[in-house]
Amino acid sequence: MEHSIREMTIDDYEQVYNIWKSTEGIDLDESDTKEYLSKYFQRNPHLSYVAEVNGNIVGTLKGGQDGRRGYIYHLAVKEQYRHQGIAQELIQRCLEELKRQEIRKCNIYVLQSNTKAFIFWKKNGWKELEKSFSMLQKRLK
Repeated sequence: MEHSIREMTIDDYEQVYNIWKSTEGIDLDESDTKEYLSKYFQRNPHLSYVAEVNGNIVGTLKGGQDGRRGYIYHLAVKEQYRHQGIAQELIQRCLEELKRQEIRKCNIYVLQSNTKAFIFWKKNGWKELEKSFSMLQKRLK
């Protein structure tokens, strides 16, 4: 089926959030609200994308960078549109923009319980980093 890739906008929020919510292995929290996503786009322009089929969003990728590393979050493709190269195109678009923004490495976070995602990323050339550190987090609100 024919699809197109374009930059995600805040007007896509409802469709995008519904895809995230229905995708196994995507952990949503208060930073995934429409208000926060709008601020995220302002800080990380040109790094988040959607895939569309007949005007309907079928895939998403939220990308960002901190000036040193790129980050990919919430890669999701609706079940019936998987295995058509959509995820790879979303990733490639983000990686090309990261390179254009002079970012040389990109990281992803995969929940250990999300074995399908882990297999997908490794199959597509991503390597697991050495686990000589622990990630800590503090809620600020």
